Amino acid sequence: MKSATWAAIIIAVNDIWSLAALALLIVGEITLAYLNAKKPKR
Repeated sequence: MKSATWAAIIIAVNDIWSLAALALLIVGEITLAYLNAKKPKR
């Protein structure tokens, strides 16, 4: 029973980390696009 609980916790944490990584990627992409748009074209 305990191992099943731990498995559920680990899966939940993994989901949180993958969601956080996805959010970071999206924020990074938006930031890059914003900086590129702000930069004067050379």
